[in-house]
Amino acid sequence: MPDEKCFQIQNSLNNMERRQDRMEDVVDRLTNISADLSKMIAVHEQRLNQQERQDRKSTRLNSSH
Repeated sequence: MPDEKCFQIQNSLNNMERRQDRMEDVVDRLTNISADLSKMIAVHEQRLNQQERQDRKSTRLNSSH
């Protein structure tokens, strides 16, 4: 009976380790996704700022004529 209990505990520990490994993988993937999204947002903000500057220049040129 003690061997059976020991086996169950070991089995539970193994399952917990696998779950923890999977959770660490998920956290790593989410971290990478977050970094990629941050880069994408920065690029889009830069493009929007560029477009706004161009629009202001166009507006000034059009209003001066």
